[in-house]
Amino acid sequence: MIKPAGHAITTRPGGRWRRPACRSSLAKMTTRALGLDLGSSSVRAIVFETSDPGRLSAVPGALARRPRRLVLEQPGQATFDAAGYFADLVACVDELHAAGALEGVSDVAVGSQWHSVLVLDAAGRPATDVISWADTRPRRPRPACTPEALEALRQRTGCAFAPMYWTWRVPWLRAGRRGGDGRAPAARFVGLPEYVGLELLADPSMSVSMASGTGLLSTFERRWDEEALDLAGVRPSELPPLAPADWEGHLAGAWCQRWPGLADARWHPAMGDGAAANLGVGCDRPSRAAMTIGTSAAVRVVRPDRGPGHPGLPAGLWRYCVDYEQTVTGAAYSSGGQLYAWALALWEGSSIEGTGSREAAGRPESGRQAAYEAERAPGVGGATGTVRFDVPVPAPAGSDGVLVLPWHAGTRPPAPLVPAGRGAVVGLGLRHNGGHIVSAAVEAVCFQLAGGLADLEAGLDQWREARLEVVVNGGAIEGSPWWKGRLAATLGRRVLCPIVPETTAMGAVAAALGVDLGAGTIEGEVVEPAAADVAVLAQARQRWAECYGKLLPIATIQPD
Repeated sequence: MIKPAGHAITTRPGGRWRRPACRSSLAKMTTRALGLDLGSSSVRAIVFETSDPGRLSAVPGALARRPRRLVLEQPGQATFDAAGYFADLVACVDELHAAGALEGVSDVAVGSQWHSVLVLDAAGRPATDVISWADTRPRRPRPACTPEALEALRQRTGCAFAPMYWTWRVPWLRAGRRGGDGRAPAARFVGLPEYVGLELLADPSMSVSMASGTGLLSTFERRWDEEALDLAGVRPSELPPLAPADWEGHLAGAWCQRWPGLADARWHPAMGDGAAANLGVGCDRPSRAAMTIGTSAAVRVVRPDRGPGHPGLPAGLWRYCVDYEQTVTGAAYSSGGQLYAWALALWEGSSIEGTGSREAAGRPESGRQAAYEAERAPGVGGATGTVRFDVPVPAPAGSDGVLVLPWHAGTRPPAPLVPAGRGAVVGLGLRHNGGHIVSAAVEAVCFQLAGGLADLEAGLDQWREARLEVVVNGGAIEGSPWWKGRLAATLGRRVLCPIVPETTAMGAVAAALGVDLGAGTIEGEVVEPAAADVAVLAQARQRWAECYGKLLPIATIQPD
């Protein structure tokens, strides 16, 4: 039976979720906070409140959303216009202000997509579009260092030497600014939330959470890594200042008159969306792993920071910062709900191409747009939000021998670099149909997540945890009962599926207000693995891993 998701509020004295001394107990008053979700498929503004009997919940009707479309005009491009994005954010807050929803808001929390970067000119204006996490155009610099040195860098920063990070992106952007078209050189490199902070707060400070997603930060020392800066060819003066642990911001200038309900509100350091999502579903403990299956897929664990003496980072994982006292370690995969959407379109003979925008219309890559829009669209659809996840079971566990190698949207670091468009379907016979490909696509996502979970559990002894509890959320899997069953059977353990809307914004607000969403039992649907499917999927996963390993050298981009 599915129980309504709910979280008891527990406050933590001191530590990473610092609360102002003047604030009364949450149990004795109602506190309202504005959560901003700076996503790649939409920008959202949501008001949350805490009150007796002790819950953090979205205020009914206090949600404003503007969908976003990534520009995909060049091969590998995934960008958006900075000014247009900011205008949509302002429109969301305007909408809440007009509805009176900002009255009583004392805090503003921001959850943002990691890894974005844009160039600001000397006047602080955007000189380039925002390069999103999905952009794969940056070419590999030629570092004057050994593979051993790059691995040491990964251990310190938590980030591989890869196109997603600023170690590749800054040299690529700088080279473009030095072209023969008379453009001025870059004055400063910032991410999306820092640009927003500069516009609204007159303060472009970067949180350690967002800085850890650049690949330039020593994640244990919480300072810029000198070797990473040298590799990127960037000086600290060209980067945003790092926000200290006690940083808080306030609206600047005319924005206070525009939104009087936020004039006295405290702005908290932005948090990377993956870290915020863990907090939003109560997975801020070493004993719980959060699996998110939306457009893409990820598995993450939040752990207290134990400093440079922390055990080494396994080859398949990355490590970012939640704040000054916690890190989040995990693995992310480009394939998730969008791979299912592609396979379902084949089965049903339909298309997932988007319509109605200059960015998506009439181009072969328009189906790729659905990959980035599906995350938060109603029903986790494609470009129009129409992909269905409540279809009947398309094929039995194991997909009758069909395997999908999920490189359709490429790979995410630190995995070997495979460009988008090299996915494969193996094992097809005349007895198979499109339903087998749908089934195999879902199983491929499950197999990848199982591998990431195994990597996370490899070091559990020092954390004194026998086995991670798995909490699963995301629009793709929430709507598919049979997908939940395949995941549980692949993992060989029960999974908990809470229904927690707006997890990124909720997690960021929880951190800002000192609300512990992981206290006690997390309520939701418990899915037990079917014994017969466990054995079948264990064999299928072994075949899949063997096939994956044999074809990977063919698909991979070889290093220089």
